[in-house]
Amino acid sequence: MRLAWFRNLKPAIQLLVLSGLIFVLLAFYIPLSKYIRPAIISLLLPPLKLCEGVSSNARQFLRFQDLAEENKRLKIKVDNLAGQLLQLEEAGLENQRLRSLLSLPQSKTLQTKAALLIGKDSSNWTMTVLINQGTSSGIRKGMPVVLGANLAGKVIEASSFAAKVALIVDFNSKIPAKILRTREEGIVFGARQGGRVVCKIKYIQGAIEIGDRIISSGLGKIYPKGLLIGEVIAVEEEENKLYKVAEIQPAVEFASLEEVTVITSQ
Repeated sequence: MRLAWFRNLKPAIQLLVLSGLIFVLLAFYIPLSKYIRPAIISLLLPPLKLCEGVSSNARQFLRFQDLAEENKRLKIKVDNLAGQLLQLEEAGLENQRLRSLLSLPQSKTLQTKAALLIGKDSSNWTMTVLINQGTSSGIRKGMPVVLGANLAGKVIEASSFAAKVALIVDFNSKIPAKILRTREEGIVFGARQGGRVVCKIKYIQGAIEIGDRIISSGLGKIYPKGLLIGEVIAVEEEENKLYKVAEIQPAVEFASLEEVTVITSQ
């Protein structure tokens, strides 16, 4: 039983162990002539050095395995930290959006309801989105929809738990508006130009310049007065030259729109 461990060793390792024992016995315990002892030592040194090399390689292999395991653990930690960083970044962006939702102008009579976008419908003539609030939350047809202090559109259909919103770039959108700088009034509407969905203001007879900001005028009692619609980026004249038409860059970035606020009472 005491030698069971030796029998379990591979033959090559058994040979190295036996060589080591013989070397020790012959070199130190068995009396040999001064000529025979060096010869035996010279004969047994190669396998002993081989044994030492195998041992060294084994230690290096084990160390390599330890480093590989440590590298694997560190990679898992890095992946976890990267995931946490991404979650923090998304939370930061969401926080910015929620702050924007709360940036409406102060009004004693203004009541709102926040909503999330759950669908989009874009075609050649329509630009609508679906939100997750409906009549059960007090949403009704005709209510204006904003993002912060920027006008986004209005509710055109409402069911119990969802509502459809026509954006200001929708072809059927008509918004009473004015130039902030000159106070001249016009109508903002959705249009298509060169394959792009754009917003324009028309019926302007006075001066209008690139960079002018366009706001809701409050006429018609649908949209509150003073909501930012966008900024003029191009000006053109109608053929009859009775009035001017200007292209507007909407203040709301509809491509990345995720949340809106419905004004339920003005």
